Amino acid sequence: MWVRYREGFSSGLSSWKYEYFPDGYMSFEDYVSEKKHEVDSEYSWSEHYRGVTVELVDVPPKEVVDEKIKEAKNYIAFYGKRLEELTKF
Repeated sequence: MWVRYREGFSSGLSSWKYEYFPDGYMSFEDYVSEKKHEVDSEYSWSEHYRGVTVELVDVPPKEVVDEKIKEAKNYIAFYGKRLEELTKF
């Protein structure tokens, strides 16, 4: 499952942002509460902030998945090199 969220401002809504939501991680209600607290804390200083919308989605856009795959491959490559360095000792 995936979660998408966006912030609201007096000028309009931000674009959707996506996060992977693993089964058994926490309840969706707890996640929404945590995400709202996180985003509210970030923007609470702004008089133009109007809250955050959080939704559960089955499939994110392809470009989101492609970006997450790229990030994972970079992560694996980085730590693979680090592991090689450490095993030399």
